Amino acid sequence: MNLGVKKSGGRHKCRNRTCKQNPEYINDNGRIKKDTTCAWVSIDDAGGGATAYYCRECIDVIHMKMRQILNPQLWVLK
Repeated sequence: MNLGVKKSGGRHKCRNRTCKQNPEYINDNGRIKKDTTCAWVSIDDAGGGATAYYCRECIDVIHMKMRQILNPQLWVLK
């Protein structure tokens, strides 16, 4: 898995299922506006790979969810 933050080229759609399509970050075609900050996540598997892009507004939502999930104080493993 790879991930990063970069400026959008204007070609990708936000893949967050609950994206609010904020017009500040999403254009009329439903794509992330060119030159706005977006996050990308790339995952490889046996069948190939996939890369998903997320608009600036959704980056905060994803970050919060990941911090909750990856918080070692919440892990039940011993």
